[in-house]
Amino acid sequence: MPFHNIFSTKKETKKESKIKIIIDNREKQSLVASQLANLGFQIQFEQLKVGDYLVNNVAVERKTINDLKYIAP
Repeated sequence: MPFHNIFSTKKETKKESKIKIIIDNREKQSLVASQLANLGFQIQFEQLKVGDYLVNNVAVERKTINDLKYIAP
């Protein structure tokens, strides 16, 4: 499987089959989906039971810094 740098702004020049990324439909407001599409990935929205993104049967959960704040009891 080829390595894809999602942070690179350089467009790939050789023709490859697009990797399909399934994105939880609750992530539509995130800019991540549009950036992935601009990078050439095939994206599809579905409601996922686990994770926010599904890539080759691997679930990825996106977190923000606010998600990681500790709230003392």
